[in-house]
Amino acid sequence: MNSGFSPMPEVGAVGAAVKFRNTSRVARYGDGVEVIISDPARRYVIAHGGGVFVKSHSYRCCSAGSLTLLDVATSPPVDALDYAAVECEDVDVRFLGGRSGQPSQLVIELRGLFKPHLVAYWDGCVYKI
Repeated sequence: MNSGFSPMPEVGAVGAAVKFRNTSRVARYGDGVEVIISDPARRYVIAHGGGVFVKSHSYRCCSAGSLTLLDVATSPPVDALDYAAVECEDVDVRFLGGRSGQPSQLVIELRGLFKPHLVAYWDGCVYKI
């Protein structure tokens, strides 16, 4: 990614269509985020295409405001072009923080015995504090 270009799925594309996109515009979100990914999660991501998309999402709840959680997917979402690349070995990690900003540390783990799924933690917490 030294050239500033990385392969990104084309929005609305089906199959393996790839479009090269200049990531310099969105890289500001990925600067300074340390990614910690467990070995089972790394193997799961590699087996499911090698990329993971993490997005912060605010939910309205009964407390005095909103609750910001992280949604994780291995398939490219519709807004995949807005995600910033975050440096991580062996796995392509993309993050979209929106108004929530970015964590200092993004932890990705695999949960579930019968239905394995990825979970992400914002600075070690399930939600943003």
